[in-house]
Amino acid sequence: MKKMKLVFGICVASAVLATAGGCITMSFGDSSADSKEAEKESKDLAAVPAAEPEVKDPQSLPAEEKQKLAEPILENLLKAMKEDSYKEYCKDFTQGLKDNVTEKDFKFRNDKMLDEIGEFKSKEFLGVLNKKLFDVFIWKAKFSKSDDDQIIRLFLISDENKYKVYMFNISPF
Repeated sequence: MKKMKLVFGICVASAVLATAGGCITMSFGDSSADSKEAEKESKDLAAVPAAEPEVKDPQSLPAEEKQKLAEPILENLLKAMKEDSYKEYCKDFTQGLKDNVTEKDFKFRNDKMLDEIGEFKSKEFLGVLNKKLFDVFIWKAKFSKSDDDQIIRLFLISDENKYKVYMFNISPF
């Protein structure tokens, strides 16, 4: 059995080397025709746009970079609440959260929050908790009808190397 594995391994390695060897083209010397062709290929390649940089999983980034990604998501949520826009409010939600938060739910919670603590005024970032499945961002916030500090919690999950809202709440709601 060991001999069969060894023979199979040698065959696979030989096939890989033969294939790779057949793919390499080498040119020795510098004829003017070859130079002109190489120059033309170089110009053709220059016209091709560079590939997009590889996007990293946001959960693998340092805390400061995570915060830079989370801030615009939170700003959009707060703006959507102020404008009472369900469509904008849920644009960064995971599909599961979109399925669970209806427009009726959004309007009810938004109205109740406005009645009790008022409009959003300011926030201060407190930190990020790194969890296995998601990151939890925490802010201290002030609202127009309350002298108390409120806590904003934004749970973000990586979905196709992009943060999506897994959960969002403002205490005590």
